[in-house]
Amino acid sequence: MSTSKVRGTSNGGSNANSTKPRENLIPDIEDISQIDSSSVEFFKPIVEAENLALQVDGIRDLMKNISKDKFQISAIVLVQWYFNCGLKSGIRKVISNCLNTIKDEDFASLVIEQISVHIRKACDEEEGTSVDTVKRILLLFDNFKYGESGILAESGTVLKFLMNQLEDQIENVCEGDISPVDKASQTEEAGESIRALVYLVKGNLGKLDLGDAISSLVYRILCQGDLPLDLRSNCGIIYVLIEKSKDVDKIYRYVEEISKSSSTADSIFSASNPGSILSLMHGIMSTFSKEEVAEAQKNRGILGHVLLCYLSIASQDKETQSVLGHNRGLLNWSSKFLDYCKANNCAAFVTNSQKDLFQYIWNHLEHPVDSVKHNTKSFVNNLIQGLVAGNADDQIDQLLADTIALPLHKKARLVALSCMVKSYNIQRVVEVYPNIQSDILSLSSEYALVGQIVDVYDNLLGALFKNCSDSNSWFESSVKPLIELYNSQGTQGVTQLVTNLLKRAVKLDPQVIDLILADGKSSNKLALCCLKMGREIAQEWNFAKHKALITASFEDFSDEIRLQAFGLCIESHSTVEAFSQPELELLYSFISSHLILQSPSAQQVFTVLVKKMLKRIYEGAAAMCKKLTQKKFEKEFETIETTLAFYNSSLQELVITMFGNLFPCANFPRRSTVLEILCCVNTIIGFKTTTQRIDLSGTITQATANSLLNCLHDSYDNNKEKALSILKSIPPHVLNFHSPDHVSDHLTECFNLMSSSKPPDCITASYFLKLLLTAPALPWVLADRLSLITSKPETVKFMLAVNIRNSLVEQLATAETSLLDAAADGPMYGTIAALKSVYEELKPDEFSEEWEHLTKDIISVCYNVWRVVSSVVASDSPEGHLPMDQDQEGRQRLQRVMKQSLGNKSVVADKKRDDSFDLYCAVFNQVVVSDVFPDEIAEEIVDELVDDILGQTKETPQADKAETELKVLERQLSEVVIADETLLSPEEDISESSESGLTKAREVSSQMLLLCAWRSVKEISLFLGDLCKTFTGSGVNIVTSEQILDIASFLMDLLSETKHRGAFEQAYVAFSKLCSCLWQSSHSELHSHPHQLLDEVLYSISEGKKGSKSNLCATRRSAGVPFIVQAVVSTEIDSAGSTFKNTMEKLLKLAGDNTADAESRVHSLNILRALYRDSKLGDLVSTFVEEGVKVAIVGFKASDWAERNAATLLFSALMTRIFGVKREKDTVSNKNCLTGKVFFQRYPTLHQFFLGQFEENPSAPKDRGVLVLDSALYPILLVLSRIFPSPTELLNNPYQLSAFLPFVETCTRSSVLQTRRLAASALIPLVQYEEVDLYVADLIKKICGEKLSQNALHGMLLQLKEFLKKFGDLEGLLADILLTNPLVDKLVKDNACSLTSAAFITLVNMVLDKSSNSECISYLQSILVEKLFDEKESSNADTALTLPSDVWKPLFFRRAARLIVKSSFAKEEISFAVKLLVHPEYEVRQEVIELVRDHLSAGLKPDIPCQELMSLLFCEKHPACLEKLLDCCSKLSKEHLLGDQIPFLLSLIESTDNDDIKAAGISLCSKMLSSSDPTSRLSWALMIKDSLECQNNLVVREAAAKAIVDNSSFLVEVPKSDQFVERKACVLLWFSCLKLLLDDESSLRDQVSILNEKLSGSKINPTLAGEKLVDLMLNKIGKSWPAAGVAACICSVLSLLFEHGDFTETSSEVDKAFDKNEMNNYQELLSLAMLVLPPLGRLVRKLSPKMQEKAFNVDLPEDLVSTMLPELPGAVTVYNIKQLLEYMAARACGETGEMEGLVMVMMFNSLRCKISEETFLRFQTIQGEKFSKMKNKSFFVESIEQLGATGLKQG
Repeated sequence: MSTSKVRGTSNGGSNANSTKPRENLIPDIEDISQIDSSSVEFFKPIVEAENLALQVDGIRDLMKNISKDKFQISAIVLVQWYFNCGLKSGIRKVISNCLNTIKDEDFASLVIEQISVHIRKACDEEEGTSVDTVKRILLLFDNFKYGESGILAESGTVLKFLMNQLEDQIENVCEGDISPVDKASQTEEAGESIRALVYLVKGNLGKLDLGDAISSLVYRILCQGDLPLDLRSNCGIIYVLIEKSKDVDKIYRYVEEISKSSSTADSIFSASNPGSILSLMHGIMSTFSKEEVAEAQKNRGILGHVLLCYLSIASQDKETQSVLGHNRGLLNWSSKFLDYCKANNCAAFVTNSQKDLFQYIWNHLEHPVDSVKHNTKSFVNNLIQGLVAGNADDQIDQLLADTIALPLHKKARLVALSCMVKSYNIQRVVEVYPNIQSDILSLSSEYALVGQIVDVYDNLLGALFKNCSDSNSWFESSVKPLIELYNSQGTQGVTQLVTNLLKRAVKLDPQVIDLILADGKSSNKLALCCLKMGREIAQEWNFAKHKALITASFEDFSDEIRLQAFGLCIESHSTVEAFSQPELELLYSFISSHLILQSPSAQQVFTVLVKKMLKRIYEGAAAMCKKLTQKKFEKEFETIETTLAFYNSSLQELVITMFGNLFPCANFPRRSTVLEILCCVNTIIGFKTTTQRIDLSGTITQATANSLLNCLHDSYDNNKEKALSILKSIPPHVLNFHSPDHVSDHLTECFNLMSSSKPPDCITASYFLKLLLTAPALPWVLADRLSLITSKPETVKFMLAVNIRNSLVEQLATAETSLLDAAADGPMYGTIAALKSVYEELKPDEFSEEWEHLTKDIISVCYNVWRVVSSVVASDSPEGHLPMDQDQEGRQRLQRVMKQSLGNKSVVADKKRDDSFDLYCAVFNQVVVSDVFPDEIAEEIVDELVDDILGQTKETPQADKAETELKVLERQLSEVVIADETLLSPEEDISESSESGLTKAREVSSQMLLLCAWRSVKEISLFLGDLCKTFTGSGVNIVTSEQILDIASFLMDLLSETKHRGAFEQAYVAFSKLCSCLWQSSHSELHSHPHQLLDEVLYSISEGKKGSKSNLCATRRSAGVPFIVQAVVSTEIDSAGSTFKNTMEKLLKLAGDNTADAESRVHSLNILRALYRDSKLGDLVSTFVEEGVKVAIVGFKASDWAERNAATLLFSALMTRIFGVKREKDTVSNKNCLTGKVFFQRYPTLHQFFLGQFEENPSAPKDRGVLVLDSALYPILLVLSRIFPSPTELLNNPYQLSAFLPFVETCTRSSVLQTRRLAASALIPLVQYEEVDLYVADLIKKICGEKLSQNALHGMLLQLKEFLKKFGDLEGLLADILLTNPLVDKLVKDNACSLTSAAFITLVNMVLDKSSNSECISYLQSILVEKLFDEKESSNADTALTLPSDVWKPLFFRRAARLIVKSSFAKEEISFAVKLLVHPEYEVRQEVIELVRDHLSAGLKPDIPCQELMSLLFCEKHPACLEKLLDCCSKLSKEHLLGDQIPFLLSLIESTDNDDIKAAGISLCSKMLSSSDPTSRLSWALMIKDSLECQNNLVVREAAAKAIVDNSSFLVEVPKSDQFVERKACVLLWFSCLKLLLDDESSLRDQVSILNEKLSGSKINPTLAGEKLVDLMLNKIGKSWPAAGVAACICSVLSLLFEHGDFTETSSEVDKAFDKNEMNNYQELLSLAMLVLPPLGRLVRKLSPKMQEKAFNVDLPEDLVSTMLPELPGAVTVYNIKQLLEYMAARACGETGEMEGLVMVMMFNSLRCKISEETFLRFQTIQGEKFSKMKNKSFFVESIEQLGATGLKQG
C-alpha cells in the first residue's frame, strides 16, 4: 500500500506543508452542524487548522480515535471531503490512505455506500463536469480499495456513463473541422474514459449486462486507424477481456488464423489494418495470466502464433506508429515467454520463427527511433534468458554466431553481445569468442560507439568477476587492458570509456585503486582519475598528501589534465566539505590563469567546475553558520570563524580579480569566462550581505558597474546577456540611475546606437534599453522628451515604445525620400530591434487597450518599412542592387554615403521633416496625455510650453479649441527638434567624383543598402512573430485575431517575394511562430488558417505562372517558398501528421507529373528537399523516403537544367536522411552504410524500381561515337555504393543484391567516366565474398582474351582496382597474373589510349611489391622509359590538351614515372629518378619528387645526389613542384645543406605569394643555419619575425614557429659585444618569441611550451611557459645587453599598440561593410603589457646605476630599432630608450586614446628609475589630469589611475 506524499508535522524533519495554507474543506463546520451538531467539535480541529500540515495530522488522528457512534458521520464527511477536494489535492490522497486502514466491516460498508452514492450522483449530473467525473473514477482505482468497491457497486450506471462519454469523444475526434488543440484534448479525454472502462470491465467480468455493446464499441474504436495506438491498445484489452469471458476458443482461433493468413476468416481483423491486430495482440498479452499463457501454449501454441503475428506485421508495415506498437508488443511477449520458459523449461517452439526473429533483432537494434532500440535490447535480454531457461542452447549459439559474424563496428553487434554476456553463460561466450575483450576495446577510437562499448565491457567485467576465484587474475586480464588503453590513447572517447569502466571495476573491487596507484608507472592523468573515483566512494580526502601531484597537474601541458586536477579538488561527495586555505588559494590561482581557455569545451568544463566550487563554498559556509548556533560544536568555533573570514576575503578578491580582467580589448574567451563566473557568483551568492557571513556588496562600485556596462558593447550576444543579468541585480544608485541627466545621456546614446549602420550597435542599443527600463529616473526623462509635465512609472514601457516608434517613423520618412540616405543615417532595423526588445519586457498583465492601439500603429509602420525596402530584397540580384540614377545628384549622394559608411561621421547631417507625414504617435496623444495631464491644468501646460519653448506669447485658448492648440503645439515642437537636411554641394564633392571613387562608392553603398534592407525585413519578421506569440484565447491581447491573419498574409507575401536568403530565413522563424500560434488556437478562423495558407501555396505552385502567385522565385532554390510549407507542416500539433502526409502526397505527385509545368516541378522538388532535411519532422518523413528517391532519380532525366539541379539537391538530402550525416570528408565511413537486406526491407519498392531504371537506361549504347549521359543511373549507383551484403544475405531474402550485378557490370562499360568509376565502386558489395576470386579471375580472362572497347577495358581495370582496395589478399594473386609480357604489350606498348594504360600501371603499382617476375617488370620499365623520353610522344600538357586522344597522357606519364622510380629504387638505382626530376611534364616531376622525399625520410639506399637535388631549386618554376622540392630538400642531412644558399632561399620566400612555398622555404632555411654566416642568420631572423605577423597564413606562421624551436640553441647564449650581427639576430629571435605568445592559433602557442621544454627541460602549459620565457629572455639579454632587453620588451608592446591601437584611422581603400581584413582576435595588448612589463620593471630595479645608464642612454643599432619598432606617429626616429620615453611623454600632452594612456602608465611605472624619474613625473602629471576628466571609468582604468597616482605621490 502506498503512503501519502503529503507530510504532517509528525513525520519529523523539515516540512514544507507547515508553510502551505490550509485547504477549504466542504462540508465546513456549518454544513457538519446541519448534519450532526454533536460532531462539530470532532471535525473542527481539521477544518480550522492553521496550515496544511495540521490538517493532515488531524485527519490521521481522527481515524485513530474514531468510535462506532461516529462511523456514520465520519463516512459522510470524509467521503464528501474526498470528492470535493481538487484533483491534485494532497488532502484527497491522505483521506484515501487513511480509509484504506479501516478494519471494521460496518465502517467499511458505510464508506463504500457513501462512495457509491457520490459516483451515482456524479454520473447523473450535467455534462459540464463529465471530464472531472472520469478523472475521479480513475482516481478511485488508484490504490483505494474501498473506492474501487464503491464504484463497482454502481458499475451499471458508471458503464453507461462511460460509454456515452466515449462515444461522444470519439465522434468529436473524428470530425474534420475540429481544431488540433481540441482534437488533442478530446483524444486525451477518450483515453481516460477507456482506461476507466478497462478497470470496470476487469472488475465485472461474468456479470456484464452491456458486454456486447461494450465489445462492439471498443472494436469500432480499435479499427480507427487515425487514433493513437495506445488508445486502441487499451480497447484491445477490453475486447479480449469480454470475448475471452464468453468464448476463449474464439481468441485462440483468431490468433491462429492471423498467424497463418494475416487475417481472420470472418475478416474482422485483417492485415490491411495492422493497428487492429496489434491491439488484439496487446489485449491477449496483457490479460492472460502466467497460468493461462502456459495452458494456452501447451494446448494451442499461442506464444508461437502471437510471435508470428508480430513478425508478420513488422515485415509489412513500416509506419512509425506500427513499429512502436509491434516493438512494445514483442517486449511484452518476451516477458510472457520468459515466465513460461522458467516454469516449463521449454522453448523449442521458437525454432519455427528463428530466422525471422533474428532478422527482426538485427533490423531494430539500429532503428532510428531510440525507444525502438531500447525496447529491442530488452527484448533480446528476455529472449536469451528464456532460451537459457528453456535449454535451447542451439538457438543461443546460433544467435551468438550470427552476432559475431556482423561487422565489428555495427552497434547491433555490440548491443547483442552485451545481452549475450549479461544473460548467457560467460564461459561459453568466451569459448566461442576468445578475442571479445580485445575486439571491443579496438573500437574505442569510435566516439559514437563509446556508450555501446561501455555497456558490453561493463557486463563483461561483472560476469568475469563473478566467475573468477582470484581478484588479481581478474585485474590482470580485464582491468589491465583498460589501463594500457588509457595510457596509450588520450582521446575524449577513450577517456570517457575507461573512466566509466574503471568506476564499475572499483565498485566490484575497491582494491583496484590501490593496485593502479601501487604500480608506480601510472601517468598523472590516470592517478587523478583513480583519486577521483576514491572521492566518489567517499574515501577521505587529504589535499596535503596529494598537493605535489595536483600542483604538477595544474602546470601540465594538456588542458584536459589540468581541468581533471581542478575537478578533483572541487568535486566531493559532500557539498559542504570545507576547503583548506592552501587548497583554495591554489584553486583561485588556477582560475586566474585559465580565463583564456580557447576551446569551447574546455571553457564549459572550467566554468561548470567554478560554479560547483562556488556552491560548495556557499553551502559549506551555511553549514558552518548553522554549527555556530549549536553548542556541541563549541570547540570548533574558532576554526569555523577563521574559515568563514577566509571564505569572505578570498571571494572578494576573486570577484575583484574578475572585474580586473574586464579590461579594454580583452579577448572573447576572457570576457566570456569572466562574465560566466560573475553570473555564477551573482546567482549562487549574490552581491549583497548574506546570512552565511559572506559579504560581496563592497565589490560593487561605480567602477565595477561601468566595467559591466562596457560589456553591453560586446560583439557577442551571450556576453551581453550575462552582463545585463548582473547589472539588473545591482542597486540602481550604483549605476547613478536616479539622476535624470545621467539616464538621459544613456538614452541618447541608445538612440544614436539604434541609428547606426553597424548591426552590433543596434543590438547593443536593445540591451541598454532593457537595462534603462530598471532606472527610476527614466519615466521623468521620457516625459521630458515627450514634453510632459508629469509621468507615471507604470507607463514607462509605453512611453519608451512611443519614443522609439516616433524615431522609426522619422527614419521611414527619410527612406521614402531616399533609401540610400536612410541606409547611412538611419537604417531602421536598429529601431525595430529596439521596439522588439521593449515588447519582450512587456508582461501579459500589462496588456491594455492603449498597448493594443500602439501595436496596431506600429504594425502599420512595419508594413510601410517592408514596402520601402522590398525593392531591394525582392530584386533578382539583391546583393548588387542600387536603385538610383547615376546623375550628378546621385553621385553626390553616393560619395556622402561612402564617407559615412566608413565611420567618418564627424559632421552629422540635419534631417528634414516631411510635413505630409505624421511623425507623432496618435495613440500616445490620445491615451498618455490624458493620463499624465490633469484636466484642470491642461490649458496652463499648453500655454507654458508655448512661452518657454517657442518663445511666443499666446492667449489662453478657449476650452473648445484645446485640441486644435495641442495639434499646433505638436507640429511646432517637431519643427524645433527636426531641422532641414543639408546635402553636399557640388563644389564640395565634384573633386572626389573620380571613376575609382564612384566605383568604391557604389561597392560600399550597395552593401550598406542591402544591409539596411534585409536586416529591416529580418527585424520586422521577428517582431511580428513575437507579437503573434503573445496571443491567447482568453484575457487581454495586444493583437487581435484579424491582425494575426493580416500578419500571416504579410509574411506569406514576404516569403514569396523575397530573394535574399538572410531575409527569408528570418521571416521563416517568424512564420513558424505564427503557424504554431494558429495551430494551437481554439478560434476556428485561426486554427483552420494554416490549411488555407498551405492550400494557397500548393495551388500557386501547381498552377505555375497561371496561379495567383505567379511571381514565385524559381531560382535560389525557390527562395522562401519551401520555408512556407515547412513552417506550416512542422508546427502541426497532430502527432499523426495528417496535414504533413497530405502535403507530401501532393508534392510527390506534382514532382512526378510530367504533364505539369517544369517550374512547378522545380518548386515541388525544392520543397521536398526542405521537408526531408527538417529534423523536427523526424520519423513522419521516413515513410515517404521511397517515393522521394523515385522522384529524385526520375528528375535526373529531366530536359530542364533547373529541374535536374533541384533533383540533385533533393537526392543529396535523401542520402543524408537514409544513411546519416557524413562522418568523414573524403571517404564514406562504414557508419554511413547499410546492409542490402536492411536497406531494401526499409524501402522494399526501391529494389524493383532500381532494376527498372537499369533496364530503361542501357549504359553501353550500340551506336558508337554517340555520348549518352546516363544521369539517372548515377544516383542509383551512388546508393548501391553505400550498401554492403548482410551476413544472412542469402537466407530468406527476397531483395538480393546479386540481382543488380549484371546491370552494374554493364555500367562499368559506360562512355561516361564518372559512371564507370562509380559503377566499379558499387559493384564490389554485389559480389559474394566466396566468389571474389572467381570473379576477379574471370575479369583477367576477359581482359587478356577478348577484344574490348577502351571504355569496357577501363571499367574492368577500375573493378580490379576496387577489389584490390577492398581485399588486400588479392595482391599476390594479381601480381603474377597482371605482370605478363602479352598483357603489357596489349595494355601499354600497343595501346593507343593513355587512360587505360594509366589504369593498368596503377594496378601494377599496387601489386609491384608482391611480384616475383622481375623480367616482366624490367620489360615494362623499358617500355615506359621509352614512352617517357620519346620526343614523338607528346609529353607537353599544352599539346596534349589539343588532342582528345592525348588528354590523359599526363596521367599516364605520372603513373609510369611512379612505377619506374619505385622499381629502380628497389634495384638501388638512381639514374632514372634523376632524369625524371627534369622531365618537361610537371606532374611527372611532382610524382618523382614525392617518391624521392619518402625515400629520403626512410633513409633507404641508394643515396640521392644532394647537390643535383639542390640545384633544381634554381630552375624549377612550377609552384606545386617547387613546394614539394623544398620539402624534399629539407629531408637531406645537415652536412649536405650549406648555408651559402640561404640568401637565395630568402629572396625566393620574399618574392613568392604561395604560402606553401614560403612555409617549405622557411623549414629548409632553418636547417641550414648551422653552416651559415652571421649576415644570413640576421636576414633569417628578420624573415622569421615577419613570417609570424598575423596577416600571414597559418602554414607560414607554423613553419616560422617550428624554425625557432628547431634553432633554439641560438637563444641560449647571447653573443659577445663584438659580434654585432649575431647579437642582433639573437635579439630578433627573442622578439619573435614574444609574438608567439599572442597568436590566435593554439597550435602556435603550443610551440611556446615546446620551446620552453627545449630551453628548460620541462613541458608546461603555454601560459606558464610564456611567463618563464619572458623571465629567461630578460635573464639572458638583460644582463649582457640591457638596452636591447628593455627595447625588446617595450617594442613588443608599442608595436602592438601602434599597429592595432584605438587611434588608427579607417582607410577608405581597405574598409568595406563586411570586410574586417586580417585580424588576430586572441591577442590582448594589455595582457601582453602585464606579462612583459612587471618582470622588466624588476630587471630595471636590479640593475646598478651604471647598468641603468647603459640601458637607457646607450644608442641601439638603427636597423634593430626600426625592425622591432614600427614607424612612430609623427615620423619620429628614436635611438635609445630614454628618447623613446621622452617621445611618449610628449605624446601624452596631445590627444591620445584610452588604450595608449593605460599602456603608458604601466610602461612608465615599470621603467621608473633615477634616469627616467623626471620624464616619469612629467608624464604622470599630464596623464593624471586626463584621468580626472574621464567619465564612466571602468574598474581596470581606475586601477591603472591609482597605480599612476601612487607613483606620483612617491615621487
